[in-house]
Amino acid sequence: MVRAESINIAKNLVAQGKTAGEIWSFFSSFDPETLDLYWKTPRRNITEFIETCAKTLPLQQPVVDVGCGERSYKPEITDALGLDVHYIALDHWIRNSCVNRSRLLNLVGKAENIPLLDESAGTVICSEVLEHVNDDQKTVREMYRILKAEGRLVLTLPGRDIPKHEKLPYQIDYRRYGLGQTREILSNCGFLDIQINEKYLWELQINILVVAKK
Repeated sequence: MVRAESINIAKNLVAQGKTAGEIWSFFSSFDPETLDLYWKTPRRNITEFIETCAKTLPLQQPVVDVGCGERSYKPEITDALGLDVHYIALDHWIRNSCVNRSRLLNLVGKAENIPLLDESAGTVICSEVLEHVNDDQKTVREMYRILKAEGRLVLTLPGRDIPKHEKLPYQIDYRRYGLGQTREILSNCGFLDIQINEKYLWELQINILVVAKK
């Protein structure tokens, strides 16, 4: 009964626009067990998805991680493709708090204006980023632009029942995406062979996981 009540409360709080911090504060005393799963499962799904893509798809190099923040996927990609993988981690600002040097970015730039040449990337990873950019259409076009022919985009988006994650003023959470909307924006920017999956935790949609091809 407590978990069912927690799920309904979580849905309502997200619909009201409550932030992750606000929801955390509410649930930490009310139902910490459900809260722990609600927080950890989406990230675990993302990591497993990217690891699976790296191990099962013929990903080309260089691998460009757009909007990597403090959590680039270089260790996961290196584990799958080898230590000599050409990996470029890009974000729009450098965080001094990053303690894991293996995950640190090595290129500064905006997702809407990626500082790389046309067709210079074999694979683009964009994880939990598109909802934070001002112009999502331009960002998707930029990722398409830098990809080589036959290159792949590995994209993750928060599900509709994931609360806003913001680190103001650097990270604003603008939107959530439906499955049809996700397919449309990718198709409109030229992507083909678009494969979209969603992940649920109970009745909560927590992940949208995408692979698309140029």
